[in-house]
Amino acid sequence: MRVENKLEDAYKNLWSFLYPVMVSSETAACNPHENVLKAKACLKLSNWLQGDCLGNNLEGIVLEMKADFKKSRIPSPGCDDNQRSKSEVSLIVEELVGTSRKMSTLLCPMMGKSWILYASWCYTRARASLSSKSEAVLRFCSFSPILASEIQPESFLLTEEEQLRVKEIILLHITERSINKGSQGGDYNNLITECTHKENDLKSLLHQIVNCIETAAGAPGLEDCSSNNLSAALSSQLQQCLVSANITLAETEVVSLVTDLIDVWWSLRRRRVSLFGHAQAFISYLSCSSLKSFDGQLTGGGVDFKYKNVSYTLRSTLYVLHILVNYGVELKDILEPALSKVPLLPWQEITPQLFARLSSHPDKVVRKQLETLLIMLAKHSPWSLVYPTLVDANSPEKEPSEELQNILSFLNKLYPRLVQDAQLMIKELENVTVLWEELWLGTLQDLHADVMRRINLLKEEAARIAENSTLTHGEKNKINAAKYSAMMAPIVVVLERRLTSTSRRPETPHELWFLEEYQEQIRSAVTKFKTPPASVAALGDVWRPFETIATSLASYQRKSSISFGEVAPQLALLSSSNAPMPGLEKQIMISESESDLDNSHGRL
Repeated sequence: MRVENKLEDAYKNLWSFLYPVMVSSETAACNPHENVLKAKACLKLSNWLQGDCLGNNLEGIVLEMKADFKKSRIPSPGCDDNQRSKSEVSLIVEELVGTSRKMSTLLCPMMGKSWILYASWCYTRARASLSSKSEAVLRFCSFSPILASEIQPESFLLTEEEQLRVKEIILLHITERSINKGSQGGDYNNLITECTHKENDLKSLLHQIVNCIETAAGAPGLEDCSSNNLSAALSSQLQQCLVSANITLAETEVVSLVTDLIDVWWSLRRRRVSLFGHAQAFISYLSCSSLKSFDGQLTGGGVDFKYKNVSYTLRSTLYVLHILVNYGVELKDILEPALSKVPLLPWQEITPQLFARLSSHPDKVVRKQLETLLIMLAKHSPWSLVYPTLVDANSPEKEPSEELQNILSFLNKLYPRLVQDAQLMIKELENVTVLWEELWLGTLQDLHADVMRRINLLKEEAARIAENSTLTHGEKNKINAAKYSAMMAPIVVVLERRLTSTSRRPETPHELWFLEEYQEQIRSAVTKFKTPPASVAALGDVWRPFETIATSLASYQRKSSISFGEVAPQLALLSSSNAPMPGLEKQIMISESESDLDNSHGRL
């Protein structure tokens, strides 16, 4: 019917099939086959609602669906259902979509598509609730009790109890300050009278503080926010409110007052982002996907099923990671139990993202959650983590974080041979990747044009100085020498750095050959290049030794063939190794009981 553009009839028929289970507060006990059919029908309804209603003037059908929910309940006050604005209808549609998708998960908990669509709805609604650009936000359930835990009216504003708590905190500190003043000889009654006179000011201050708390509770997550510390940013705003209200307190009193207010804010903040916690349904999808228990619901099976399943799985893990790094502190009590049961195989695909946040995330709670997740993965699939762990731990740019060191210690404790072999693999592959002669040839070729340009500039400058009759010959030579040293200083720095990197103790026969063949030539050429030439005519000769070396290196590269044993002798001698072949490490998984790595496949 829908294909034939009989949309209204299609909706009515589908709704008549789903009506009994949708409006019921409990899932009807049906046989599994019927539950699967109804679960799929719920998803079909949600997809139709998202795609058709507002574009095909089907508001009447939407309002009829809402009315069916209310038939067995006391009507809630509000405007007539027949007189709804477009934005109000869109909110009803969103509530129906969420209801349909959650009902699908209840009818068939092992159907993966239900979980990922329900999780996507929760995530989208949660993002919209934090967006200042969102015109219509679903702030409360107008008819569907099944979404009561997802859509909570008190998520957006402080409750009456919390507002009273804010007032008590402010009055407590101001009263304590007044009593302290009174104890120093003042009239306590006069102080109370003075506080009464300032009641309007206190009301204004209370309004400002409540507004600050409620606004800050709707701030985006850490990665989307300009501040790395939301509570610190709010603390600064609250202190500014006190200053603008001309309330002077001791520093310790300010800290105590702000700390108490931050506690109130945290309570609201957790409620405000609680819908992201329901998006842990992505983890439920990952569980279904890993068990292979949903019979092709995602794509209907076929050739593309495997690839689409991988796409959905990757998307789910990235969503979970996004929620964790942005709201991991607020949702700690929800996410930690869920992550402890999450399937580990999908996380292999995003290990770079996990390691990127492991050392850089500003909050220790989130870093600890990432560490726990990576250690779980390391226990089941150490091969997938050993390379990124060692690379980050040995990075010369910064010291490894505490969390990274804990992961490396875990790998060393459980799989010492694997770590040792992987370290050898990394070291040997570094030697193979770029040989010393390649480093020098590339450096000299890159510098050649720049050096020629600088030599030409020096010649022009020397000609200009030569025309100056007021300078003696010795003074001209000194000026030319100083200009040469200044002009060539950046080139000298590059050459000396490269010389230092290729002057260490050789670790391979090929490096030993390079030192014996070229080290003295290069060192002599660098020394000569650093020394200003005796005359302008000699400027053209300063780079000639490097041109000779570059020609020799290029000729050697064209004519020679190098054996593997010359550039990676230890790797060439290996007959077996626990280290996985780079690029294939994600294909290996082991059970918790397997600790002997010697017989596993996929290694060198």
